[in-house]
Formats: sequence, structure tokens, C-alpha cells
Amino acid sequence: GGSIDILVNNAGIFDSKSIDDTDPDTWNRFLEVNLTGPYLVTIEALGALRESEKGHVINIASEAAKKGFAGSTAYCASKYGLRGFGDALREDLRAEGIRVSTVYPGATDTTIFDDVAGDWDRSTMKKPEDVAEVVWNAYHGEGDQADLDVERDRSPSGSTDMAEGRTGFSGAALGTWRGARSLDNPRLWPAARSQRRSVRRRTVPTRRP
Repeated sequence: GGSIDILVNNAGIFDSKSIDDTDPDTWNRFLEVNLTGPYLVTIEALGALRESEKGHVINIASEAAKKGFAGSTAYCASKYGLRGFGDALREDLRAEGIRVSTVYPGATDTTIFDDVAGDWDRSTMKKPEDVAEVVWNAYHGEGDQADLDVERDRSPSGSTDMAEGRTGFSGAALGTWRGARSLDNPRLWPAARSQRRSVRRRTVPTRRP
């Protein structure tokens, strides 16, 4: 019982791997966490979202949902898929008044980069608060709030494009995992367990509406 006003699908994983180093297990893990996880949590939350007068699903994608980048085949595929999922879900739920937003952060300085090989210039990255601010404003804003970029004004160089400083990807948080755990549906657990392993140390603090 009860209602859910906002669902933020923000759990995710990232690693830099060329297509030659992307085996089927790696490919499936990216899709399971970054795409299947949001789908499973969303369908389980729909009943509660429909009970709300202002139901809103917000998917945290990435600039990699708009453009392909070397060394990111599986990641880009999963984020392009999340973008398509959001676009179609928006049309499915439009008549019911449930909004669906997709957020496209560039490089965001979270612990998601701690274990990724490469020379990452984290001083040029956005902050988690930049992404949280977009989510906050989307929920409280008017209209569709469909496709949302994250402003780059916190970057000293004025740019956090994914091609600069090597790349840029969205941060990860525990939001989707927590939602899956509270829904307590066995169908969610394979993807949710993977999300928990991936993001258990990667909580991004956000304000609650």
C-alpha cells in the first residue's frame, strides 16, 4: 500500500573496456545493472506511482546515452538502452499523468572512478550535487521535463565533455537498490544484488522533496 511520488533510477556501474576485452559476462553485467535493474524496479513501483498525484520516474543516464566513446561499448549500449526505455515509458504513462525524465550527466566526481584504470582529471568533473540539483528541479518543475542535461558551470575549465580528460560518465548511488530492497519482490533480486555489489560504497547524498 501507499504511494511513491518519485522514483530515481540512479544505480550504475562503469569500467573502461575495449570491445576485445568485453566478454559476454561483462556485457551482460552492464545490461543487468544499468538497464534491466531500472526496468524491474520501475514496473514494481508503477502501482505506487499511480497512487500519487505527482508520480515521476527519473532515470540517470549519461552523455554516453547520446554519443559513443572508445573503450565503452557495453556501457554506451546500456545507457542508450536506458534512454530508449525512458522515451517509451514516457509515452506509455503520459495519459496517466506520470512524468518520466532522463538526465544526461557528463563526468561526475564519485567513487565510481576509484577502481577504473586510466588518467582521470577529476578536477574538471561535475559534483554529485550538480546532478542532484537537476533531479530536484525536474521534480518540482512544470511540463514534461523529458531530457535534461547537467550544467557545467562548476568545472574550472568550463568543460567536462566525455572526450576531454579522457571521458565522462554519471556517478552512481544506492537509490535503485534501496527501492528494490523495499519492494521485496524475488524477481528483482538478481539485478538488485548486482547493483548492491556495484554501488554499496557509492552513495550520493540528495535532498528529498
